[in-house]
Amino acid sequence: MVKIIHTADWHIGQMLHGFERGNEHREFLRFLLETMKSEEADALVVCGDIFDSSNPSAESQKLAYDFLSELRAEMPHADIILTGGNHDSWSRLDAPGALFRSIGVTMIGRLRTKPDGSTDVAAMAVPIHDRNGDVALYAAAVPFIRVADIGCGTEDLTQDLVVSRIGGIYRDVLDYIRTLPSKTGKALALGHCYMVNGLLSELSERKVLCGNQHALPVSVFDGYDFAALGHLHRDQAVAPNVVYSGSPLALSMDEGRPPYHHRLVELVCDGDGIRIDHSIEVPQPVKMYKVPAKNELKGVVEESLRKLAAELPFEPDIEKRPFLEVPVLITTPEPGLESFIAGIVRGRVRLVRIVTGREQAGITGGAAGGAPEQLEQISEEEVLRRKWAYDGYTGTVPDDIMKLYHASVEKAREQLGEEEGGRS
Repeated sequence: MVKIIHTADWHIGQMLHGFERGNEHREFLRFLLETMKSEEADALVVCGDIFDSSNPSAESQKLAYDFLSELRAEMPHADIILTGGNHDSWSRLDAPGALFRSIGVTMIGRLRTKPDGSTDVAAMAVPIHDRNGDVALYAAAVPFIRVADIGCGTEDLTQDLVVSRIGGIYRDVLDYIRTLPSKTGKALALGHCYMVNGLLSELSERKVLCGNQHALPVSVFDGYDFAALGHLHRDQAVAPNVVYSGSPLALSMDEGRPPYHHRLVELVCDGDGIRIDHSIEVPQPVKMYKVPAKNELKGVVEESLRKLAAELPFEPDIEKRPFLEVPVLITTPEPGLESFIAGIVRGRVRLVRIVTGREQAGITGGAAGGAPEQLEQISEEEVLRRKWAYDGYTGTVPDDIMKLYHASVEKAREQLGEEEGGRS
C-alpha cells in the first residue's frame, strides 16, 4: 500500500489586505513536514498555485525551496511532485528544473511539449514508488493548462473545443502510462482547473481559461483511478474519485469561517484502487474574526469590539495577531471611524477591513468615511461590470463580452509571467 499526501493552493507570498502572511505559511510547511513523517507518507503531490504571484519575492521562494530541501533530507525515499497553477509563473517554476531533478523533486510548471508542438506525455508520466523502491503507480502530472497550450485563439474558444483538447491531453498521458509497468497498474491524475459543480470562493480565486463557461466535466478524467485537483479553495469532491484538497490556509476572511475547512488529503493506493483514507485538519496559526456578525450601528459595534478586546491578550508580534473584519451600518459619513475602531482593539488584532452597510448590500462599496476600496477587494468580473455601467450600458454584461474579457485577462497574466520569468 502506498500513502500519498495531496495538497494545493499554498499561495506563498499572499498578503491579506496589506498584511504579510509569511509566518503562517512557515507554520503550515512545518506542519506539513511533520505530517509527512508521522503518516509515513510515500509521496507528496502539490496541485498548483504554489506561489500567490507570478513574481514571488525572494523570501517566498526561499520558504518554499527550503521546505522541499528539508523534506528531501528527512524523507529520502518520498516522491515529491509539484505542478504549476494559474497564479504561478511557469517559466519561474521550470527554471531550476535541473536542480530539482538532482534532488529527486519533480516540478512541472508548464505543459510539456516536444519540438514539433505535440504533448510530451513521457515527461508528465511520473512514477510513485513504494517503500521497497518499486514503482507502485504513475501520476499524470499535468499543470494548469493555458489557452496557448491547447492551440486555439480567443475566437475559437468554445466549450466543446476546450473540453476536447484538455480531455485529449489527459487521455494521451494515460495511454502512455498504460504502457508502463507498475505494481498496482493504477493511474492518478493531477490537475489545476475548474470543474462543473465546483464551489467557488469568489474573493480569492481567479477564473481560469475563460471563466466558468469552460468548467470541465469529470469525463476528462475517464480511465484514471483518481483525480487530485487544485484551484478551488474549498475542499470538496465533485465526484467520488475527483477531489479538491482545498487551500491549507484561509486566503480571505470568508474562508476563515464555515463551511470552509483547511485540510490535507491522504490517499492510499493498492491493488483495489486509489481512494481517500482520511483528511488531516491543518491548524490555522492565526484566527479570523468578524465582529459583530452582521452590520450594526456604531454603538453596538463599539460594545462588541470592547468585549472582544477584553477577551484577547495584547500581542507584541504583529504577525501573530488575529485578523479582524468589522461590519458596520452608517447613515452619514464617518471619517474618524477607522481610528475609533483601531483604538479599541489596538495591539490585539490586525484590522483588515471595515465593511459598511452599503458594501454589504453589494451596491458600490468603500471603506467607512468614504475612503476608496482596495483593488484586491474587487473581483475581476466586478471591474468589468462597473466599467460597463460607468460607460452607460444597461443590463448585465453579455456572456460573449465576459468571455472575451476573461480570455484577455488570462493572456495578459500569461505574458506577464513570461516577462517576469525572463528577467529572473
